[in-house]
Amino acid sequence: MSSDFSGDKNTFVSRGQDYYPHIYPRFSWTHLKKLAPTTQVTPRAGGQFYWNKIRSAVDSQAGSLFVGMFDECDEGTAIAPMSDDPPNSPSGWGQFVTNEGKPSHWWMMLTGEAHDILTRARPNGQPLPGVDQLLRKYGSSCCGTLTSNTSLTRNARLTSSYDAQK
Repeated sequence: MSSDFSGDKNTFVSRGQDYYPHIYPRFSWTHLKKLAPTTQVTPRAGGQFYWNKIRSAVDSQAGSLFVGMFDECDEGTAIAPMSDDPPNSPSGWGQFVTNEGKPSHWWMMLTGEAHDILTRARPNGQPLPGVDQLLRKYGSSCCGTLTSNTSLTRNARLTSSYDAQK
């Protein structure tokens, strides 16, 4: 997959396949490949990286989004609630991320906003929402029951690979 969601969507559609753009808040191989902490990291940038992914994916006119991953901390893609007090990494390699001072459920709240953009309850193209704005909307704890491999769809339903196994 590329970072060109529209081009990818066109490729999938031309093959008669559904397309689910993969959005994620960050990525790193530092744990899996035991690399030095800063050698290969896409920063979370307080949510701006994730927000840009969300907006670009929705701009591709995809009907669903694949949010990766709910709890994949080893690659730094987790949206699960987390603290700003991660464990120490092994000496010389790896790096745990923090919430950069954001609420523990910040990534879940942004994912909720992705849902609202996808279902047209919120316009696309707006700047990254502020913490206070999202806390007023979602409260101090969040956000229902999302599970691993969560997908957001235009029909306002959250689906996941777990749902498919039932």
